[in-house]
Amino acid sequence: MEKQSKSGCKGCTLEELENYKIIHRDKEKSGFILNYAMDPEVDGHLVVQPTFHAEQLSDLCEDQAERLMRIIWACCKTLEELFPSSKVYVYSLNEKKDYHFHVHIKPKHENVAVKGPCFVNWKDPEIEKMAKTSAKSHFEEIVKRIKDNKYMRRLG
Repeated sequence: MEKQSKSGCKGCTLEELENYKIIHRDKEKSGFILNYAMDPEVDGHLVVQPTFHAEQLSDLCEDQAERLMRIIWACCKTLEELFPSSKVYVYSLNEKKDYHFHVHIKPKHENVAVKGPCFVNWKDPEIEKMAKTSAKSHFEEIVKRIKDNKYMRRLG
C-alpha cells in the first residue's frame, strides 16, 4: 500500500535531515527512515519515521507496523550492545495536529540523571558540550557503529 506525502510537512520532506545522520532508509516508498536524532539528548538517540505522511501509529497498515517494530527491535539490540549499562526507552509523543509520526529510541545511560516528572526530560550535559564543538564527527562514529551492527545489517 503506497502512502502519499503531505505538503508542508517537515517529516515528509525530511528537509532538515543531514545525510550523515541517516542510518537506514527502506527501499520501498511506503517504508521508514532511521536517523540519529537531529537534536540528540544522549549518545545513541535515534528516531525512526515513515517516509510517507502518518500522524499516529494506527495510520500504518499491519505490514508497516510490523516493519516498524522490526526496526525498533534492531535499534534496541544495537544500542544495548553499544552501551551495555544502558536501558533503552522507546516513545512517541505527537500532540500537534497534522504532525508527522515518529518514534524516539533513546538509551538511558547510567551516568545521566532522570529529571522532571517524565523520563523524556533528561539530557546528557556532555551532549550539549559536544554540540558546541566537534559533534558531527562524534555522531558520524556512532552512526557508523550502529550501521555496522549485525542487527542493523539484517534490516536489508
